[in-house]
Amino acid sequence: MKILPITQKDKDAYNTFVASNNGSFLQSFEWGEWQTSNNRQALRYLVQDDDTGDTVLSAQFIRHPLPFGQYYLYCPYGPVVNCKLQIANCKLAIQELIQKIQKDFPKTIFVRLEPTYNLPFGPELRVEGQLTTYNLVPTLHIQPGSTILLDITKSNDELLTAMHPKTRYNIKVAEKHGVTIKKLQSQEEKQLVASMLKGTLTRRNLVSPSTDYYYKLANYNTDDKNFTVNTFGAYLGDTLLACALTIDVNQTRTYLFGGSTTEHKNLMAPYLLHWQIIQDAKTFGLTTYDWFGAEGAVSDGSGFARFKSGFGGTVLQYGGAWDIVLKPLAYRTYRATRHLNRWLKHR
Repeated sequence: MKILPITQKDKDAYNTFVASNNGSFLQSFEWGEWQTSNNRQALRYLVQDDDTGDTVLSAQFIRHPLPFGQYYLYCPYGPVVNCKLQIANCKLAIQELIQKIQKDFPKTIFVRLEPTYNLPFGPELRVEGQLTTYNLVPTLHIQPGSTILLDITKSNDELLTAMHPKTRYNIKVAEKHGVTIKKLQSQEEKQLVASMLKGTLTRRNLVSPSTDYYYKLANYNTDDKNFTVNTFGAYLGDTLLACALTIDVNQTRTYLFGGSTTEHKNLMAPYLLHWQIIQDAKTFGLTTYDWFGAEGAVSDGSGFARFKSGFGGTVLQYGGAWDIVLKPLAYRTYRATRHLNRWLKHR
């Protein structure tokens, strides 16, 4: 296998492979640049077959710092595998990539893979004819373990018919009460959205990035027309009731973050907000609306999951998340510390 580190000059070839093999926006070159701007280095690779010259897989890793100058490398929704190949054929490519990482970045404690498919190996990564064996430890997903994909190439009538009746009704409720939807452009509007996103997660006792993180992301511009960040707001007059931040990559619009006020809940503003976001995506020729998370959509009946599933679509279950351990002793220390921190947090 030939392993090619990717730099700025290779961006187009890298993005083309990711796009043609159904890779997530999290594996796009631009998302890596966004992470780098937030002091988390992005490392990217293409792995090619020596015999055929075909690219077997691509991978973008985000480096997460740990104490004593150590770190782990995280591959969100990756590696991206060549759709023309069997997943099992990528086993050697993954192992050789891990070996290169271990050599080039010797302070890496572990590599976390979070593929959208099931990895072609069990508790050990060991390829016939190779001496190196790595332990694989199942771990919790950082990204959602499943999602809902909505085919927005369908007509509006088809989309409305496929919705839950309550969802259709709530869209009409919002329209009847004069809720309006805007794609936000001004810095003042984006600052308000950033504050609402932060406040919503804080209100739900969930871990949230800073307000500045949301504001910077809302203003993140790239030179690639296939990567676009949008912010939308639902208003009653001049009052912001709900908001959403989305990312367009290739033919998919992904709903990444959302927020709302505790006031005027009876106006059902989020329903109209997402219906209009979908309409906007259709005008740009996009084909899919990714809700970026479906946990509980079928089983636990949580409110937000029911909200998403009410628009219809197909639930997609991803593969598990795995840590490939490079330094067993340091990894055990890391795990013990993480468990202790979680226990102290929830006492």
